[in-house]
Amino acid sequence: MTSIRDTAMEVLHSMYTTTELTMQESNPYAFTLTLPFKADSETVAVVLRFSLPDDYPANISISPSLSPLINGSNANIPNSIEDTLRSSITSFVAARLTGDADADVMIVYDVLQFVQGNDGGDDEGLSGVIDEIASAVSKHLEASTSSESNSNDNSSSNAASIVTMAAALSMSKTWHHSEALTSKGSVFVGSGTLIKSVDEVLPLMHSHSNQDTRHRKATHHMYAYRILQQSAERTIILHDNDDNGEDGAGRKLAILLENMIGSEVKGGGGVGVLLIVSRWYGGVKLGPKRFHHISSVGREVIVSMGLV
Repeated sequence: MTSIRDTAMEVLHSMYTTTELTMQESNPYAFTLTLPFKADSETVAVVLRFSLPDDYPANISISPSLSPLINGSNANIPNSIEDTLRSSITSFVAARLTGDADADVMIVYDVLQFVQGNDGGDDEGLSGVIDEIASAVSKHLEASTSSESNSNDNSSSNAASIVTMAAALSMSKTWHHSEALTSKGSVFVGSGTLIKSVDEVLPLMHSHSNQDTRHRKATHHMYAYRILQQSAERTIILHDNDDNGEDGAGRKLAILLENMIGSEVKGGGGVGVLLIVSRWYGGVKLGPKRFHHISSVGREVIVSMGLV
């Protein structure tokens, strides 16, 4: 007997190409849809990550984000605009669900029609939000261009330096990786390498998170580093971390480095360690358990590097 989820997936596969619809390998009911829009002569892609749980359509996980493509270049989207997108979709889903499984079976389809402004009603869907997004990004780029031409803004040169340095560093570093840990659709993978200075951190993070399509699609790349500067009198420890949207994860990795490495980095060739954990969200919240998984793959990397 065909399940409600299977019916929904069959319809989606018939509607969208493999370029638009990307399936998650570990979960046949988790997928990403990338929908481009033309607004104000600019192109904006709405990226929707869906997960259909066992009790679909009573519950559905949707994680919307934006990938603006302005004149062929990516640009940052203001948080307020993405908040508007999320709020609009969340409100639509809440209003659309009736509690009748037969009526709600194609809520995914209805959401997509809403996003594309084709829901068949008086509501024009997200077309107004998309216009606002395109306008905001255009203004952002114009301001950035003006700032660069008038004051030789350092942000572009810094970004170029990071890309250049990342390419050079990627050729000289040895990376160690954990096995992939899967939990309820989410996938966690740890990675680590030796570093010599704080200046290497951002270039290496850029290299790591952009190394291939799979890593560019990761939900989070949280990291921590610990660098030791030793002299005859004392040891100075430089350390920091970043959650990359996974609240508290960076600190967990920092504590892991402190507990396992302390004030001595073994292995030679470097005086510090950069530890990264990448997560691909599977649509089901894991709660505190996610920190156990993050620490577990991080610990595996530290051991594989021969640092303990």
